[in-house]
Amino acid sequence: MSKKVNKEMRYIPNIDPVPWDVNNLDKETKKQIKSRLVAAIIHDEDEYRALLSYFHKKFPDLMDYKYGDGKQFQWKYLSYPDKIEVYDKVAKRKFDMYGLVYYDSKRDMEPVAVGGSYFRTIGAIRDPWTHQIIPGQKINKHTTTIRAGRGYRLFIDPNYRRMGLAQDQWLTEAQLYRDCDIYYQRERQ
Repeated sequence: MSKKVNKEMRYIPNIDPVPWDVNNLDKETKKQIKSRLVAAIIHDEDEYRALLSYFHKKFPDLMDYKYGDGKQFQWKYLSYPDKIEVYDKVAKRKFDMYGLVYYDSKRDMEPVAVGGSYFRTIGAIRDPWTHQIIPGQKINKHTTTIRAGRGYRLFIDPNYRRMGLAQDQWLTEAQLYRDCDIYYQRERQ
């Protein structure tokens, strides 16, 4: 049985509540709100965990998973111990994880969305019928492994949903993967 969180139990930031109801916004207003969002990338597990903790404090009823409550999101996660570093040819930087964060510039840079991945090696992807390795995977010839991404949690503030942020996150991640020569991602959620 799911416990309903009372509005008084929520963490209320020092920022006034949003003046809109996302369900009643027209396309033009959504575009205006989306145009003021600032995207950033982080490469630190502690900073990523702090962002998820912020969202958990603000929306505990949306982020706690209890068996049978119909929600599949759990804000807690453990970072993978054997991550590998990848090299971003565009940023000219090595990292083993990243988080894409959107902040609202008109609301004191409050975070409104976060999602990301970490990197590891996995066995090469094989055809399920023939068990032959599928070509074009940048396979390590000595170990038949590939470098792959593993998706962390994606959370978007409910007041900013239905604005296309998840799609923008996905497209940005896809480009980052291409820049790092990663051809496979597995979602955790």
